[in-house]
Amino acid sequence: MLNILIIEDEEQIRKEIRRIVSAPGIHVDEAEDGSSAIMKINNNRYDLVILDLVLPNVDGMDVLREIRDNEEMSELPVVILSSKNKDEDVFEGYRNKTNYYITKPFTEDQLIKGIELIFGEGAIRKS
Repeated sequence: MLNILIIEDEEQIRKEIRRIVSAPGIHVDEAEDGSSAIMKINNNRYDLVILDLVLPNVDGMDVLREIRDNEEMSELPVVILSSKNKDEDVFEGYRNKTNYYITKPFTEDQLIKGIELIFGEGAIRKS
């Protein structure tokens, strides 16, 4: 079972991401802000985090740094999905070791391809 955490403050976007990644053998959890995301990450085991950068309480880049600085989670795959689309934002994401960076608006295909780059083709199989 693939365990995915979606960290996104906008409910409509969270629902869309959930729709895209939901498939047999995949469990999806959600967090609406950075502080609850950190709490969930520290108390659960996830195989993938889909992370918005513009979040209430704790910024998404700080969430990414928290993941990378924790020895037990440092290899946790993270896909950034953000409206921050300037080159310096994307470069900062990669400097902080995101696995993949997608800018909003995004397509279903972009998100699936980003996940497949991490887990291999067919990682999200719709039945």
